[in-house]
Amino acid sequence: MSMLWGGLSLLALLAAAGLFARLLRPRGVVEGGLAFALVLSVLIVLPGYLLSALTRLADLRGWALADGGLLLVAVALTARLRGWRGGWGTATLRAIERRMRGADRRSFCVRLLWLLGATLALTALVNFAEILLLEPGTPDVHQYHLARVAYYLQQGSLRYFPATFWAQVLHPKVATLLLCYTYLASGSLAPLTQLVQFLAYFACLLTGYGLCRLLGYGRQVSLVAALCFALLTICLVEAATAQNDLLLAAYAGIACYFLLAYRQWGGGTSLVLAAVAVALGAGVKATFFLVLPSLLCIALPLLRARRFPTPPLSAKHALLLTAALLLAIAIITVPSGYGENFRRFGHPFGPKALRAELSTEGGSPRVLATNGLRNLARCVVDFLTLDGYYPLPGAPAVQGALTGVARGACTALGLRLDSPPGVRPGFPFSYHKSLIADETLSGWGVLGFLLLWPAVWLVALGGVRAPLVRPFAWAAVLHPLVLSLLVPYDPFHGRFFIVTALVALPAVAACLAAWRGRLARAYLGTVAVLGCLGALTAVTFRLGTPLLTYSYAGVTYPSAFTLTREQQLMRECPKTRLAFILEEVLPERAVVAVDTQHALPEYCFFGDRFTRRIIPLRPFTGPRHPLPPEAQYLIYDATSPYATPGGILLTAEDYPLGVTYIRKLWHGHPGRVSHELPAHAPSPRLLVGARQAK
Repeated sequence: MSMLWGGLSLLALLAAAGLFARLLRPRGVVEGGLAFALVLSVLIVLPGYLLSALTRLADLRGWALADGGLLLVAVALTARLRGWRGGWGTATLRAIERRMRGADRRSFCVRLLWLLGATLALTALVNFAEILLLEPGTPDVHQYHLARVAYYLQQGSLRYFPATFWAQVLHPKVATLLLCYTYLASGSLAPLTQLVQFLAYFACLLTGYGLCRLLGYGRQVSLVAALCFALLTICLVEAATAQNDLLLAAYAGIACYFLLAYRQWGGGTSLVLAAVAVALGAGVKATFFLVLPSLLCIALPLLRARRFPTPPLSAKHALLLTAALLLAIAIITVPSGYGENFRRFGHPFGPKALRAELSTEGGSPRVLATNGLRNLARCVVDFLTLDGYYPLPGAPAVQGALTGVARGACTALGLRLDSPPGVRPGFPFSYHKSLIADETLSGWGVLGFLLLWPAVWLVALGGVRAPLVRPFAWAAVLHPLVLSLLVPYDPFHGRFFIVTALVALPAVAACLAAWRGRLARAYLGTVAVLGCLGALTAVTFRLGTPLLTYSYAGVTYPSAFTLTREQQLMRECPKTRLAFILEEVLPERAVVAVDTQHALPEYCFFGDRFTRRIIPLRPFTGPRHPLPPEAQYLIYDATSPYATPGGILLTAEDYPLGVTYIRKLWHGHPGRVSHELPAHAPSPRLLVGARQAK
């Protein structure tokens, strides 16, 4: 029955989003696709807020009724406004097909297109197969992305709960609502929640192409630039996860696109859509606010420039943009969690102690400048990495040479990057770089330091003349600078630079259009081949998710498609037996209390279809909660007051987050160990993953 309601809800939602997007009268397929993405997001988020207020968030019938109502409204407006006339349709698609067939297949740009396009098709096919066939294995997804989905669906609303990991409750909830809806509409198939990022990946690809086209570059050049973004290592590995960084980048890019579309064609609709994109982006993750300086760097020159067919921003349209932005923030961004954080902690970003750990808030200007310069140098070194080249022979030697050059330059400048100042506690900087593709540690790869950054600096400094593109180039330079100044360094920042790559694409298009010599073409061709090689190895040998079984350095890594469900879940965390023990020991509908000092992969606790109820006892702020009487099992560590000998070991002795145990509770005797469970569970063969080899 749930599949029926899910199908009805999804069909109604897609039809309503399509009709509303058509009513906006988009100009062409690109603008129509981006408008559809925005409308679809809004039509999930706003009903999600309503159902959460009614504590019916997990009620698929409520979603279906809401989507049905939206479809009726869309049909009525379409009939009233005759929205089926004009707009985007099959004629535009046929025109694109004719142009592609008429292209000179011997041209250099078309050859690049064939190479990059074929690589994109192969990598996208692999990612799609992983989404359909494999359980989510990303540690962050286990700890908070899907864990908070399970908690919210368990309680039927987005209200606060005493999470051990702060990210489960402090992060905004727009992306979480998209994951909740996808999970429910797919018939409770958790792997399909990764489709949200997969679709955002293609939205970024479409946005990059659209930006280059609006700035006056040809279809082939624009498409080559967009494909370069799609083959960056971090984009490839993030596309098959349930994280949210590609989603944030998509909303930021769509905001840029509609600001540029306003200058190209005029009209207030583009400004309203840009405001909605900003509100959605801020509702995905607080790091979106670090992107705002770059957006302003792009918007201010664009809205004032006189090189476009339409006049600069008028007072009337400025007022419209301000009003639309304030309204969108009020109904989308504030309810996503910022309002609740302000009520509970007096600040929209959470408690002061946590802000001090995750940002440079409170530091003196001198300290901020010193640490910011050091962090910027660390980011530069991180960009000089052959991400995704594992396990190709010779790659470690090349990486060692790159790192040696970077280390020598930093030593000559007196920069001690491996010293603690400016670094987030517990996450030190290291010159040793892993070459294996990893959604947590990867960056841009060879396309980044051989193509994107050279193009950005050439345009920014005037080496390639492109006045309209220069704001995008400086915006790409500004974002790492802002990030280095306002956020302590940690090795996971490669995800944040997805937005940087997207706004850098117009600079890439400018260089592709300007570089016509034989030497330039030889360089571009070599970089494209290296980028495609890195993309293919990245998706083939991705951390914990190898496509094929292979051996490297005397260790055999099994194909992820040969693993059991429990092994798939823990394939990136080989030192834990959580999934195995929980599936073997816990009943499907058990009530489990969790009392640990550190965050655990709680998503695994809920079971295949979130059938178990999980009760956290130790919130990240405030006192510990007492053990509830309805709890049947307890997951605990040595710091728990309920810790007793005889529990079943869930993790390896050297597990980074501490040793964790599980035991059954006896009613009236919480300290007594049940003999219904063995004191030592049979030790399964732990999956040896690539994270150990790093």
